[in-house]
Amino acid sequence: MAAIKEMKGSIYVLIHPMQNKYVKIGKTTRSAQTRADELTAQAGTALAGSFIVAYEEEVENCHLVEAIIHKRFQANRVSKDREFFALSVHNAIKEIRDTIECVKKQGKFDFIDIYNPIIWWGNLPFVWRKIFKKHLALTFEPEANELIEGINNIVLYCQDQSLRIKVCDYLKNKDFQTKIQSWYGKLQKGEQQEIKTFLMRKLSEDELTQLMDLVLLDCSGNMLIHDLEAISPLKSLKNLNCRNTNLKDLTLLANHKNLEVLDISFTAITSLQPLEQLHQLKLVHCYHTDIKEDEFKRFMSIKPDCQILKNQSNKLIDI
Repeated sequence: MAAIKEMKGSIYVLIHPMQNKYVKIGKTTRSAQTRADELTAQAGTALAGSFIVAYEEEVENCHLVEAIIHKRFQANRVSKDREFFALSVHNAIKEIRDTIECVKKQGKFDFIDIYNPIIWWGNLPFVWRKIFKKHLALTFEPEANELIEGINNIVLYCQDQSLRIKVCDYLKNKDFQTKIQSWYGKLQKGEQQEIKTFLMRKLSEDELTQLMDLVLLDCSGNMLIHDLEAISPLKSLKNLNCRNTNLKDLTLLANHKNLEVLDISFTAITSLQPLEQLHQLKLVHCYHTDIKEDEFKRFMSIKPDCQILKNQSNKLIDI
């Protein structure tokens, strides 16, 4: 990756009273207030009110930190050519502080090492963080403020209808904030574990190591999954379940040389070509994909030792 020139500056979060669902996250070598005043002037009469500085922190390399933060919030970005993100101010500031702390721990460097566990985790969209957390024990007991933040994320991202309903019913109580730990304690263990995956708590070095060494990963049933960039550093993977996702391409799997079992059923995959050099691959579940019969025949002629299950009657391995 190209070097990112080091320049001291500030990372800021701006809010606007007419855009309460979005925050602007950027960098400046001047003051955040100066930048806010400029944006207010640029908006003119098209946007009533002024931009307000909600957060500002000076960093040694504002270009690098901004690049990491924007990558981290990629899934929340409103537009590719604008620095506005669909985030709460609280979540935005918390994540920015975590990112700045991560960069400080890395020391001085002129490139982003995407395979470094701390940087990798910091860049992950929320949906992937939740998936990875489901593969950890998560033995901690959450604090009240974490649970409040967590149930907000459940309302925004949870695809489990029963859990969403349970959380929304609880939010109807006027004193839900003061009794949230008691409510959490009465939930079933499985529900408690699921809620923990929605919390923004930082992972320990040991937990990050566990994730980097994963041999089995299940991201099935999540229609927010569009690509596999998030798993690029996980070179130990042997069993991957991407069943029933919005996956359309397998190119990023080409370097996962240890992969043995893959499930891409109920996806829009059209080609198996990226799997041709995966010599350990033994089994591919691909019922109800967009792969044509000619492509199946071509792939099987190249990899006759790899079993392809493409019919509904085939028994699927539950990973």
